[in-house]
Amino acid sequence: MIIQSGIHEVVYLSDEKKEKDEVKASKILLEMADVKYRAYEGKMDPIKIQFAPGSTDNVDPVQEQLLPSSTDDSDY
Repeated sequence: MIIQSGIHEVVYLSDEKKEKDEVKASKILLEMADVKYRAYEGKMDPIKIQFAPGSTDNVDPVQEQLLPSSTDDSDY
């Protein structure tokens, strides 16, 4: 998708999975398409996200993702 969209450069935050076959293959494809890629070299300030109490206290996010949004099977 990156190659087809016309993106010329990819800046990544971490290369910790560089030994995985998927990452190696992605880098080969980027090189073949002449898309440059490099590590981010700037300063990173921490991001703090604080949710309001109450609305999601008793929600299991994994279960929420597994539950279908409706019982209508017409989309399948």
